[in-house]
Amino acid sequence: MKVIIVDDSELMQERVAAVIDGLKDAKLVGLAKNSLETYELVEKMKPDLIILDIRLPGQNGMHILETLKKADNTLKFIILSNYPYPQYKKRCLELGADYFLDKTNEFEQLQDVLKKLVILQKAK
Repeated sequence: MKVIIVDDSELMQERVAAVIDGLKDAKLVGLAKNSLETYELVEKMKPDLIILDIRLPGQNGMHILETLKKADNTLKFIILSNYPYPQYKKRCLELGADYFLDKTNEFEQLQDVLKKLVILQKAK
């Protein structure tokens, strides 16, 4: 499974990358800090999964999610945000996010969620 991380925090990118590195069948293929970098990376790397923050320079994560999901409905998304408000979670799931995790209180669930997605990917 090819994964792109979209977050404007280098520290968060490093933390998420460390989780991905610990998985046998997941490979980090790119890092982006804004919408423009995200669209360029998706076009170039053709990822299976995007781990996406909501607050970003340029377009926000919900707009990126909506745009990319319309372009490729098979693309998987994990929203990883410091803004775990119910209305954000509801909207992201409506737009096609597969998971919505709070960076502060649910980060430790990321590894299990990634494992589930890898298993689903392999089962195809």
